[in-house]
Amino acid sequence: MAASELGLYNIALHAIGERSLASTAEARESRRLLGEIFAQGNGARTYFLEQGLWNFAIRESSSTASSTGNFNFLQRHVKPTDFVRLSAISADQNFSVPLLRYEFQSSSIWADDATIYLRYVSNSSTAGLNYDLWPDSFNLWAGHWLALQLAPRLKNDMDMEKLEKRTIKLLGDARSKDAQQEPTRFPPLGSWVQARSGGYGRGDGGNRGSLTG
Repeated sequence: MAASELGLYNIALHAIGERSLASTAEARESRRLLGEIFAQGNGARTYFLEQGLWNFAIRESSSTASSTGNFNFLQRHVKPTDFVRLSAISADQNFSVPLLRYEFQSSSIWADDATIYLRYVSNSSTAGLNYDLWPDSFNLWAGHWLALQLAPRLKNDMDMEKLEKRTIKLLGDARSKDAQQEPTRFPPLGSWVQARSGGYGRGDGGNRGSLTG
């Protein structure tokens, strides 16, 4: 099931018993409404990406502080422009030392470390917005979500409760299948084990623990 804007529209239309579109330029009320729904806010695709820590949309990057910090943090980092949702933030590139002291404010990430490492859901055209990367389960759920928004505006006799339950079930299925693609991750070593093996190696007093988005 190759994902595309037209494909999503037709999944939505099929879910509510409406005729499929031949193109996204077709002059039909359903197409116009779907276009409005698809474009509202930051766009439906970014909304879809916000609903999980989707492996196909995950990107990792490092950040070097762009300026000194404020009264609470030592350093200011610039949040990536394709950032949607945080999966992990760390003081090292292997993500074995999760960062606990940080704060997101608008386009800034405040922290005490001059270099930080991010794992996050990205809406880049090479990550989360790349239709070629979308799994079928994610694609099917996204189309049904569009159907859930469209049906009341078309004022057809769709059973909304049934459609909502179906959409929720598809989201759960997409999340479950996506989670199965994750590699095995081990929690960071406890302070006692780290002390026996030579400590943290950064002299930070062990002020970090685990964190996932």
